[in-house]
Order: sequence, then structure tokens, then C-alpha cells
Amino acid sequence: MTDRPIALEAQPVQERPSLWRRFARHRLAVFGMVVMTFIVLMAIFAPLITQWDPYTRDRTARDAPPMAGHPFGTDRLGYDVWSRLVYSSRASLAVGLIAVAIYTAIGTVAGGIAGYYGGLVDNIIMRVADTILSFPSMIIVLTVIGLFEERSLYVIMGVMGFLAWPRIARLVRGQVLSIKEWEFVTAARAVGVGSSRIIWVHIMPNVTAHIIVSATFGIASAILTEASLSFLGLGDPTLPSWGKMLNEAQSLNILQSKWWLWAPPGLMIALCVLGVNFVGDGLRDALDPRMRQE
Repeated sequence: MTDRPIALEAQPVQERPSLWRRFARHRLAVFGMVVMTFIVLMAIFAPLITQWDPYTRDRTARDAPPMAGHPFGTDRLGYDVWSRLVYSSRASLAVGLIAVAIYTAIGTVAGGIAGYYGGLVDNIIMRVADTILSFPSMIIVLTVIGLFEERSLYVIMGVMGFLAWPRIARLVRGQVLSIKEWEFVTAARAVGVGSSRIIWVHIMPNVTAHIIVSATFGIASAILTEASLSFLGLGDPTLPSWGKMLNEAQSLNILQSKWWLWAPPGLMIALCVLGVNFVGDGLRDALDPRMRQE
């Protein structure tokens, strides 16, 4: 019996799907991306897609239903509903993006330091975070905003940003506690790499995916919070807002017979929040290491 050489067939190397392809598998995420793109473009090009200024009243058409010149009708003061709806997207997006950017930056720094150094530093940062988390967030936001005489959008963004960082900090801390024990971090310490470089160059890039996903969901929460504050009369009184439009349309007569005053802003809030959440779901699946192997 002669030995015959066994022919080894070369196995084709399977190309890993790109981040976009993994994201595109999530149909609701693609839908959310389309919705958010539409809302962002609407906010940017608001002067080009609206005939009326949101602060200009049409005294000849008050409480008018949808008609030529006013596609979404007017309110009791003669303001064009479509114009205020479009310009309101600017306030919601600004709060969502800037407030989340503030607390993500604070939470990332605090969580990274707490997780890497541990000990007393960790205890102090986490006890402060636990103290803030022990109170209902909306109650704290209402209390702090109520202390300001002038309620501007900047105050709302700042308050929300400085009070929401503990959740990101806890997330980053947990990831850093795990990653700092990996071999490449130990090797970096062995060759004398400084702590700050290890944290921000070697550890944080491995936490970025979790931060991005958490920040995406945080945008939806911030938009809802801003709409709630405006609905309660604690928003910026000088800017149009979806929550403020709902506040002005809460009488029984309007709810029963003037749907154009409350349905459009309510629908925009729902679409915006759902769109952001769908994008967050898609990013979470696309950035999951297990999805990369499929």
C-alpha cells in the first residue's frame, strides 16, 4: 500500500463585512438614519423650506386649518404651524447633541480615571456618581433650572450635561477595569509607558464603541427631556419648541377639533426619538465583536 500525498485545498478567506454593511442589515436602523437625516436637513435649511418666519404672525388667518400658504394651519395668534415645527427641530437637536457631548466628555474622563487608578480616587468619583443617580433626574433638572431667572437653551443644555454624566462614568469605569488587566496594557506598563498614555491611547480606543452607543441613546433621552421641560413651561421662552407647541395645544377644544396644532409636534417628537433609538440599536449590533465574525 503506497502513501499518496493528500492535496490540501486552499480555503478562501472570507472577507469580514464592513461596519456599514453590518449596520445596513438592521432595517429599522436604516429607517432611523433616513428619518434623522431628514430632520437634520430640515433644521439646517429651515429658511429655505418655510415661507413664514416663526416669529411673524398672519393676522388675517388665526386658528386657520391647513390651507394654501399655511400647509399645517395656524395657531390662535396667527403663527404658521409648519414654520414653527421646522424651526423647533433646531432646539431639539441642539439640546440632544450638545448636552450629550458635555456629559459624555465628563463621564468618559471620570470613568477612565476611576477605573484605572481605583482605590480612593475610584471611591470618591463613584460615590459622587451614586449620589446624583439616587435622585430622580427630572426632579433635579427641574429644581436646578428653576433657580435661574432666565431660562435659555444654554442653561438647559448645561444643566442636563452636568447632571447626566454618572451613567457614562459607570459604563467607562467597568470597561476600563476589565481592559487594564489585558496583556497589552501590562506590556505597556512594563516598558515604562505613562499612565495617561495608557488610558487615552491604549485603553480608551477599546471603550469607544460602548461610549458611542450609549451617547446615541442619550440623545433620544435629552430630546425627550427638553420637550418635557418646554411642555411644562420651563423651556426657553424665546425659541419655538415641539414641547412648547404641545403646551399651547392642551385645551380640550383644541384636542377635539384642531388636530393640526398638536398632532404634528407630537409626531415629530415620536419620529425623532424612535429614529435615534433605531440608529443606536443598529450601531450596537454593528459594533458588537460577535457580529464582525458573521
